[in-house]
Formats: sequence, structure tokens, C-alpha cells
Amino acid sequence: STLVEKRTAGEQAAASKARSDELEVQLESTLMEKRTTEEQAAAFKARNNELEVQLESTLVEKRTAGEQAAASKARSDELEVQLESTLMEKRTTEEQAAAFKARNNELEVQLESTLVEKR
Repeated sequence: STLVEKRTAGEQAAASKARSDELEVQLESTLMEKRTTEEQAAAFKARNNELEVQLESTLVEKRTAGEQAAASKARSDELEVQLESTLMEKRTTEEQAAAFKARNNELEVQLESTLVEKR
């Protein structure tokens, strides 16, 4: 009976170690994906700033009244479309980052639980 209990405890410890290893791999992968998402969000923010500068520059340009009105309107329309698209991409990236963060939290809880079971 003691040998069976010892064998069962050993098998449980091995299973816990394997699960812990799996979670560590998943956690590392999720952290890498999160870093990529954060880099994308930073790139989108930088692009938004560029578009704001371009829009401001377009509004300040000097042209004849008719040319300025037509060119500013066309450029503003282009920038608004680009800006809206970039904002949508940024929102998607922020949602991905939030999902990765939530998953990281789940994995951390699972990992901690597995480590506690292992002890």
C-alpha cells in the first residue's frame, strides 16, 4: 500500500511538472505576442501623430483661395480616412493587448496553482 501511494505521488509530481513546463512555454509565447502587440500599438500611435502633423501642415499651407480650399478639403478627407483606419487598427491592437493580458493572468494563476500542487 505504501509503495502504491509512493508511486501515485511520484506520478502526480511528474504530471504536475509536465503541466508546469507546458504553462511556462505558453506563458513565454503569450508574453512575446503581448510585446509584439505593444510595439504595434506604439507604431500606430506614432503614425497618428504623423497624420496630425500632416493635417496641421496642410491647413497652414499658403495657396490661392480656390486652390487652398480644394486642396485642403481633398487632403483633409484623405487624412481623415487614414486616421480613422489607423484608429480602428489601434483599437484592435489595444483589444489584442487586453486579451493577451487577460490570458497572461490566467496562465499565471494556473502556473502558481501548479507550483503549489507540486510542493
